[in-house]
Amino acid sequence: MSDILLFFLTGIPEMMGITALALALARVPLRWKLITCIGTALALIIYPIRLLPFTFGVHIIVGMVVLVFILLRVTYLRPSKCFVMVFISYITLASCELVIHESFLAVTNMSVDEVMSNAALWAALGMVQAVLINLIAIITSKLIKPDNEVWKI
Repeated sequence: MSDILLFFLTGIPEMMGITALALALARVPLRWKLITCIGTALALIIYPIRLLPFTFGVHIIVGMVVLVFILLRVTYLRPSKCFVMVFISYITLASCELVIHESFLAVTNMSVDEVMSNAALWAALGMVQAVLINLIAIITSKLIKPDNEVWKI
């Protein structure tokens, strides 16, 4: 039960950050209530997929495709632009994860197995990533001025 809670504790903010960054890169104004709903839906979709006996990473592809379809339904973005922005957002999250984990491992001299076996520590590192990706989205939205005529809803 606690694994599920820890997943959603970090998964929802991470998915919110990916959604927000994709929107910011596409010059869509950030609407946080809608971003929260989309992030929650993505986390709810991705969690059961991660539990299935598929090759690791399938949940990422499914998450990308689902996010593209959601953003195409709620915005006037072109499909190609939407896919590229979602892809860049996932790459940004992966980069944040790499930097945070490698930095943490270098500072603490812990092994990856030690960190992964400690669910609370793993979730704490995930929360740092989630905060970072959301900050990147907010800063991006400030630097790339949004177009107010992009939302359908």
